[in-house]
Amino acid sequence: MPRPLLAIVAATLALALIAACSAPPTPTALRAPTPTPFPAQPAATAAPSTSATPAPGATADSAPAPDAAASPTWTPSPTWTPIPTPTPDPTPTPMPTATPSPTPEPPFPWTAFGPGTWRVGEQILPGVYEAANVSGQCEWASLSRLDDAGEKVAFSGTTAAPVSVSILPTDAGFRASEGCGHWTALVPPTPTPFTPTPTSTPLPPVPLHGFDAEAYFSGKSIRITVGVNPGGGIDSFARVFATRLEGALPGNPRVVVSNAPGAAALTAAAVTGLDIVVVESSLIQQSTLGRVSEFDAATDLSYLGALDTGGFTPSDQTWCIRTDLLDDPNNALEEYFAGEFTLGQFGREDAYTEWAVQVGFPFESAFVSTSARDMSSAFGAGTIAITPLCDDSQVWRNPDSTPLFYARVEPDWVKAGKAEGKYQWVDSIRNIAEQRLNASPAYLDALDALLDSGSPNLILAMSSQTPEAIISAMRAAFVQVAQSVIADMRLLGYDDIGGLRSGDQYHAQVEASASLPEETLALVRGLFPD
Repeated sequence: MPRPLLAIVAATLALALIAACSAPPTPTALRAPTPTPFPAQPAATAAPSTSATPAPGATADSAPAPDAAASPTWTPSPTWTPIPTPTPDPTPTPMPTATPSPTPEPPFPWTAFGPGTWRVGEQILPGVYEAANVSGQCEWASLSRLDDAGEKVAFSGTTAAPVSVSILPTDAGFRASEGCGHWTALVPPTPTPFTPTPTSTPLPPVPLHGFDAEAYFSGKSIRITVGVNPGGGIDSFARVFATRLEGALPGNPRVVVSNAPGAAALTAAAVTGLDIVVVESSLIQQSTLGRVSEFDAATDLSYLGALDTGGFTPSDQTWCIRTDLLDDPNNALEEYFAGEFTLGQFGREDAYTEWAVQVGFPFESAFVSTSARDMSSAFGAGTIAITPLCDDSQVWRNPDSTPLFYARVEPDWVKAGKAEGKYQWVDSIRNIAEQRLNASPAYLDALDALLDSGSPNLILAMSSQTPEAIISAMRAAFVQVAQSVIADMRLLGYDDIGGLRSGDQYHAQVEASASLPEETLALVRGLFPD
């Protein structure tokens, strides 16, 4: 073989060998193991038989063929069936968390409030309020006027420390800045139910001389009952009085306020023990006229004192007319008597208007409401031509208005106007009736009786069966508290509070009204509807 061909053959063999060595080994087929036969069952021994004859062709040594069913047979193991992988339960969807309903705000009026401007009596109650968490600068203001035309600040303050402020029933509103935080009433006016006592249980006798007031009042409770709903002017003043009376009375007894709206006469008649009742001036008036059968104002009560709390009282009542209905506002009184103008009536029983009509004042009455705010709105809108509830803020809000006359006390703002040459015709309604209309003395006395019995508007009394020593201590405390309230309110710019009468003075006034001549009493009775 030629050498080149030999080389090619050798290379080919070498490649074949390399390929054989690098190829993967051929897998050996698995073989099931040979099953182990069941052990043979031992043959049963047959009983010898003498008659057995071998079958033809069979020998004695030959055995019968074994039974096929008796031969052991391998049974393969059952095929393993994998257990299915369990499907996990779906993750439960959580129930949505219920959103709690917002807590509804309590109805007005409130005894706690935040920053903003609030109407006194409608949105917040009068009282002593504290801003305990002042942050930065706290600016606040008591408003004597708050309406669509704007506001008028009566008293204001600025502080960076906690502050307490008295919000008075005569305030129109109260304004506070963000820095003041939250305001909370120190003495919230929460009404206490009143249960009238059917019969008066007099206190045991107390000796006048040597009376130890401190030992007597210490640990006792005194109740002041108000015959109106909580939150009004009289109720608020009663609560201020209650707070200060605790400190003014020896022994510092506990003093609480309860309300009995609509039961003024019953409340006055049922007062007993250490109870104090706030008596309405109208009830005293009706009693002196013999129009109340439940009690006698002159004999059933012992008066602790009386006070004009400001705002509307009959003595400082002033009538104003819209000047846009007049040809010459400087001749207002003459044009009033020559014309026909609608007067807003304050309440359905207005004895003062009835008296004026009977004397000869040209009034055409139109009932508005018992709300001073409604009266002011009706006057401002021109629904009525004359309002009987006029003051300087009313004239300021309605430049097209001017005063006509006043009841008894000339207001300071009218005096100031006269000093500037304005309001020269303004006089008391009594003087005009006497000088211009020639009113009789009986009618003039009737007006005096109306004005006397219609004021003051805060009257405190106890049962006439109360021992004299207790009445004396109570009267002294009343004067002390009343003087402090007057001083505080005048510091806040309210000069119309006053008219303080001691218990003895007011009791004498009631007795004088009850002893008027029958002619005068009959005339006054006729001013009220049956």
